[in-house]
Amino acid sequence: MIRATLLVAAKDLRSEARTRTVLQGVAFYAALAALLFSFALGPDTETLRRFAPGLLWVALVLASLLAVGRSFASEREAGTLETLFLYPVAREALFLGKLLATLAVLLAVAVLTLALMTALYTLPWPDDPPLLAAAVVLGSLGLALAGTFYGAVSSQLRAREALVPMLLLPVLVPLLIAATEVTDAAFAGGDGWAWLQVLAVFDVVSFAAAVAVFPYLFEE
Repeated sequence: MIRATLLVAAKDLRSEARTRTVLQGVAFYAALAALLFSFALGPDTETLRRFAPGLLWVALVLASLLAVGRSFASEREAGTLETLFLYPVAREALFLGKLLATLAVLLAVAVLTLALMTALYTLPWPDDPPLLAAAVVLGSLGLALAGTFYGAVSSQLRAREALVPMLLLPVLVPLLIAATEVTDAAFAGGDGWAWLQVLAVFDVVSFAAAVAVFPYLFEE
């Protein structure tokens, strides 16, 4: 199962490396959101610094909608999804492989967006870099988990472009709040480890639910 998971992830990453469609689109969308937020809040540096953690995760959540919506939809459009299900491996491996590939893209976009916001908003060096790194990893993992699962759900529907945000955004509210609090604590020097536990619980619950339900999503 581990080998099958890695093969699926490698296939998706090779495809993305050739086309760069998802990565470039998501990175551009996140950068555009960060730039528009800076225009909306004005040139006041203190205001930008105060709202930067929340704006970072809002930009990442909105940008992630582009990545997760294409994860399974592209397979269905190309006619390869049915072929993947014919391989004699557990269906959970397909979900986990897609999850790893999506997580790699979102982590790259999160790092790029954080670097851009640091330059635009003149953010200081974080007081707790390990806490910030944990927030980025766990937050991106939560986005990838929920997004990959709902991307699979919506891939069978005609109006998936409209349904993915409707299904996904309400689920991501706890993640958005917790990730913002942890990121703010990492920069402001507060205690964000309690909110980090909320992120971890969200990831664990999302992982368990998605792995348990995914094999039944594509039953005829």
